[in-house]
Amino acid sequence: MTDTSNAGFWGYAHLDDKADGGRVTRLAEKIRLEYQALTTQELEIFVDRTSLSWGQQWRGRISESLQTTTFYIPVITPNFIDSKECRKEFLTFVNTAKSLGVSEYILAIRYIPVPDLKEDSTDDIKALVASTQFEDWEALRFEDEDGPMYRRAVNKLALRLKELSELVESRPSTDAVTHYSEVHEETEENEDAPGLLDLIADFQPVSEEWLETVNSIPPLLQDFTAIMNEGASDLSEVSDKPFAQRILVFRNMAKKLEPTTVALEERGAEYISRLMTIDPMVRAMIEVSKLAEPGSDAAETARTQFASIKEMAATSASTSATVSTVGAMARSYANYSRDLRPSFKRFDAGMKSIADGQSVIDEWARLVDEAGFMQPAPDLVPAN
Repeated sequence: MTDTSNAGFWGYAHLDDKADGGRVTRLAEKIRLEYQALTTQELEIFVDRTSLSWGQQWRGRISESLQTTTFYIPVITPNFIDSKECRKEFLTFVNTAKSLGVSEYILAIRYIPVPDLKEDSTDDIKALVASTQFEDWEALRFEDEDGPMYRRAVNKLALRLKELSELVESRPSTDAVTHYSEVHEETEENEDAPGLLDLIADFQPVSEEWLETVNSIPPLLQDFTAIMNEGASDLSEVSDKPFAQRILVFRNMAKKLEPTTVALEERGAEYISRLMTIDPMVRAMIEVSKLAEPGSDAAETARTQFASIKEMAATSASTSATVSTVGAMARSYANYSRDLRPSFKRFDAGMKSIADGQSVIDEWARLVDEAGFMQPAPDLVPAN
C-alpha cells in the first residue's frame, strides 16, 4: 500500500516528555498545524512508537524508499542517546535516507544538551547526530508555549521542513543502486549502475575486515570476565577487613581492566564504522538482485551472497548476546568504586556500538527476507 501524503516520525524519549509535562509531544502537534498553515498540506506526525500505526507506517515508508515526503525529527537529549530503541530508530532512518540521497528529510531538534556531542565522539550515534542538520531548542524549551518567541520558533521549524521538502522534490528520485554509484563515482567510467558482481567484489574485502573485528571481540570479553571474576574472589577474601583493603582491590581491578576496556571501545568503534561502510553496498546489492530473473545465474549468485549475509547476522547476534551478558555483570559492580567507572564507561561505549551494529544487520536481514531472495526458484520447488 503506497501512501503519498506527507508524514513525519517524531523520535523522542518518553522520559523527557514526562519530565517536561508533555511539552515534547505538544511541540509535534504545533509543528504539524503550522506546517499545514504554511503549505495547505497535511503533515501526519507519528508520535507513539509503541502503537501499531507507527510500526506499519514506519515499515511502509522504509519499504517504499522514502520517495514520498517522509521526515524524521529526533528530539535529541541524553535520554534519547541512552535509549536502545531511539538509537536503533535513528540509525535505521539515517542509513536508509543516506542510501537514497535524501538526508535532508532528517532534521534533529537539540532539546537538552548532550555531553560529547561532536563528530569525532567515540559514541557512533553522538557522532552521527553531531553531523545531522538541526534546530536548537535548548533555550526555547523553557519559553512560554503560547508566547511570541516560542510561536516564532515553531514557525521557523515548520518553514525549514517546507524548504527541505521542496529541495528534495526538485531533484529526480533515485534508488540505492544509483546513489551508491554516484557516491563512489563509478558512473564516470561506466554509464551503467554497478552490476551484482561489481557490488560483491566491493563487498567481500570490507566484510572480511568486519568479520576480523567481530572475531577479536570474544577474547577481549573473556579477558574482561576473567578480571571481574578474579576481583570478585579477591573481594570475598577481604569482606571482613577494613574498607581500605576493598578499595585497594577495586583499584587493582581498574588497573587490570584498563587495557582490555580500551581495546573493547576501539573494537566497538571499528565494528560500527566498518558496518556503515558496508551498509550502502548491501542495500545496493538488494536492489540489483530484485531485477534478476528467478532461477537465473544472477539470482543464484544473489542467494549465495545473501546466505552469507544472514550468517554474518547470526555471528553478530551471538557476539551481541555475549556482550549483553557480560554487560549485566559489569553493571552490578558499576557503583562500588569510582576507580572502576572509567573502565566501565569504555566498556559501555563499546557495548553500545555493537548493539547499534546489530540493528544495522537486522535491517539487512529484514530487507533480504522481505524481497524473498532466500526462497527457492519456482522450478526448484519439490512437487507434492
